[in-house]
Amino acid sequence: MSLVRTVLAALVLLCVPAPASARSAGRATLVASSVPMAQVYVDGASQGTTPVTLQLRPGKRRVELRTADGRTKTFLLALQAGRSRRISHRFPPPRVGGTGYLSVTSTPWAQVFVGGRGVGTTPLRRFALTARSYLVELKTADGRSYGRRLFVLAGRNNAFHHTFPKRAKRPPPAAWLWVRSRPPSRVTVNGKLVGTTPLRDIEVRPGRVTVTLTTSDGRTHRRVLLIPRNKTARLQHVFVPRPRKVRRPRVGYLVITCNRKARVNVDGHNVGSTPIRRLAVNPGRHRVILRARGRRRTVYLRTVAGYTRRVHVNF
Repeated sequence: MSLVRTVLAALVLLCVPAPASARSAGRATLVASSVPMAQVYVDGASQGTTPVTLQLRPGKRRVELRTADGRTKTFLLALQAGRSRRISHRFPPPRVGGTGYLSVTSTPWAQVFVGGRGVGTTPLRRFALTARSYLVELKTADGRSYGRRLFVLAGRNNAFHHTFPKRAKRPPPAAWLWVRSRPPSRVTVNGKLVGTTPLRDIEVRPGRVTVTLTTSDGRTHRRVLLIPRNKTARLQHVFVPRPRKVRRPRVGYLVITCNRKARVNVDGHNVGSTPIRRLAVNPGRHRVILRARGRRRTVYLRTVAGYTRRVHVNF
């Protein structure tokens, strides 16, 4: 019976919650107070409004007290487990009516708005303002914004820096393109040379895609395709053969006859005896000399490329 009572007593002790002092043994205690009341930030996270008692993990901590009108006070503390740390700060009364200065920097650069009015871009150096509370806003070119209320103190350079968190880069959506042609041709996609046909799985951005095919002899074919996201488009083209060019003759022809047999000389060259059938000559002016039985006859004529000129001489 005593054994049963002992087991029950042990179970009861296990079920009873540990005292607060035992639970907080691995924590550090921070007591914060301020005049006037201020918001408490520990490592950038809001932890309540002064006066406040906080249980924090031991180690180096950045504690910031921020009033409603934008004044701040920062403490860098090394907290130890099981130890208590107290901080207190009395903010000086703000001087209203004097002139203070505002300096703002940011990463990346941003436009600066003070009270809804644009005053420039970061880095902003010593911008003069009347000493009072302002809402300062930063807006980047890609639409991100940040705002904080800041009390500009008279005679001081009130400065702060803000780093915008980096946006995770999403991989651009993809589409694919297959291209074949006959004869093979160079392929240009949206003005960029990608290779020679046949080509498979060319990665392009979805939407309008301009494909240009160019053969080695200068023939071209251009096609505009609308490729949906994560889809594959196929392009096949057969170039029409170019008609063969008919070569135009580059010479003219002479046919020379005579009423008797005669020796023929054309432009100083003996070409034989009559009759001369289809003698090829360059287009232009020519001198033809015929000699027979001690007699001589000279004829001047002009030939045209591709045509035949006939000459007959009687002695």
